[in-house]
Amino acid sequence: MIAITILLIFLAVMNVGLIMFLVYDSYSTQMEFDQIRKDAMEMREDNARLREITNRIQAEKKKFEDDDE
Repeated sequence: MIAITILLIFLAVMNVGLIMFLVYDSYSTQMEFDQIRKDAMEMREDNARLREITNRIQAEKKKFEDDDE
């Protein structure tokens, strides 16, 4: 009877440990996804700025070429 009680207590402790690990793992995975999402937003903003700069450069280049003719 004592062995069964000890075994049940051990299994209960292991279950609590497993649940804590899964909650922590889920939380850290969510934090990683949030960071990836944040990085993606920053990259989109950078790409938009680069596209704007490229368009301005092309417009200036075209204007310069038209002035030469």
